[in-house]
Amino acid sequence: MAPGQLALAWLAVLGWLLAWDQVIRRIPGWRMAGSQPHSVWMHGGQALLLVLLAALWFASLGSEEWGLVFLLLGALIEWRSPRENGRFTGRDVVVLAAGVGRIWVAGAILAWSLSG
Repeated sequence: MAPGQLALAWLAVLGWLLAWDQVIRRIPGWRMAGSQPHSVWMHGGQALLLVLLAALWFASLGSEEWGLVFLLLGALIEWRSPRENGRFTGRDVVVLAAGVGRIWVAGAILAWSLSG
C-alpha cells in the first residue's frame, strides 16, 4: 500500500473518531465507559493503530471477514467490567454496543479505502 493511501485512510478514520467524540459530548448525560475528554493526539494515535492493523490485515489476508475482525477489536477496546452488582445494566449494554459500532465503522472506512 502506498503511503499516500495510508495517510488518506488515517485522515478519514481520524475524522470519524473526532466527529463521534463531538456527537457524544453533546448528548446530555452520555458518558462512554471510562470516557474522558479526548484530544486530537489520542484520536490520531488510535486512528493510526487502526490503519496499521487494517493495512496488515488487508495486505496479508485480504478483505474477507473484515467486519468480524473489527467487531471483535471493538469489543476488546470497549469492554468494561459491569458497574452495578456485578451485572450489566441496559445502559452498559447500549454504551458497549455504541463503542463497538464506533470501531466497526472505522473498519468499514478502512475496508473501503485500503482493500482492493
